[in-house]
Amino acid sequence: MICDPKIIEETAVFGVPDFVIEIIAGKDVKRDTKDKYSVYEEAGVGEYWIVFGEMRFIEVYILENGKYQRLNAFSEDDVIPVKTLPGLSISIEDIFEGV
Repeated sequence: MICDPKIIEETAVFGVPDFVIEIIAGKDVKRDTKDKYSVYEEAGVGEYWIVFGEMRFIEVYILENGKYQRLNAFSEDDVIPVKTLPGLSISIEDIFEGV
């Protein structure tokens, strides 16, 4: 998610997204949970969610002073606050609806 429309151009985005949701699929677990974590942290992505679809589980990280801090892990009936959009919360049930 990008909150600053000035970095969006017709052919690409020139800047860092504010919020990234990474869905873990198959063999990419290491790449998505370790490699991308480091890339997003270094780039300055403010909020990073890792969705473990098969386990119906989500880890949420918030960038503070240039380093990710694990906000929490969410599952089942939890509701996740979106830090980059204050006032917005998303329920786990809505995320996995129809899965």
